[in-house]
Amino acid sequence: ESGFQIQLPGQPRSMSRTVTPQKGLEITIHMYIVSLHEGRVALIAGYHDVPEPPATDAKRKEILDGGVNGTLVNVVGQLLTHEEMEVEGCPGRRFTWRGSRKGREIAGQSQLVLNGRRVYQLSIIRLATMDADEKLSTRFFWLRRMIDSSTPSTVMPDRNSSKTECPVTIPLVFSSSMV
Repeated sequence: ESGFQIQLPGQPRSMSRTVTPQKGLEITIHMYIVSLHEGRVALIAGYHDVPEPPATDAKRKEILDGGVNGTLVNVVGQLLTHEEMEVEGCPGRRFTWRGSRKGREIAGQSQLVLNGRRVYQLSIIRLATMDADEKLSTRFFWLRRMIDSSTPSTVMPDRNSSKTECPVTIPLVFSSSMV
């Protein structure tokens, strides 16, 4: 089973939610969330599995585009930017959006990566009145490499210092004994 690791600037709260993107298909999304700036910013790292590994580029595109659309539906949002990307040969999407949640205008940056049948998502969500924090975005989205569960690796190290500003490592290799 494959995964990745990420460092977060605090102890996350975890939650899972089951969604039905199409009739007869239920997907459980697992998320780890850290709130910053008195709740005005949230960092979210999460994943979900699709029923089977996609066999074609068209199916991979459909899954990733579905993840983008699912994000927009969840936040009653509008897509602002969208680009295709890869992490170690795994296809992905990077996108920004604006929306509303619980009566508050929000903005976000998200990244999806598909590895086999697992979709990983990283998102930074902030109040729409706040400027994006480019330093935080650069550190959070610096998803350098996918790993397998037997090869621990820090994906988001502090590239400028021997000490880290983000002390909590969440091993998103996700076995029940790890989180």
